[in-house]
Amino acid sequence: GTSGTGPQEVQMKKMTVMPNPVSTISPEINMSGFVVNDIGQHAKVRLHDLNGFSVAEFDIILGEQNRITLPSFAGLYYMQVVTAKNRYGAMIAVQ
Repeated sequence: GTSGTGPQEVQMKKMTVMPNPVSTISPEINMSGFVVNDIGQHAKVRLHDLNGFSVAEFDIILGEQNRITLPSFAGLYYMQVVTAKNRYGAMIAVQ
């Protein structure tokens, strides 16, 4: 038999995305609210539309504030930031 020590499901954490909604003219946002252990770590930012399609993906190093530019297409998106230990999620509107 197997011992059942598969990968643990990581609890999704909330992050802060500002401004929200963001303008299509200048779709730059600041992300914050990451746990101290994740600051300075590599992270992957994934942006999906509400149908689950991948819209954009960025590799970043997490800081206290993290500024990224989103695609300038109006819509509601789900953003996920994944580090080695944690996952963060937020909804964001581009309009």
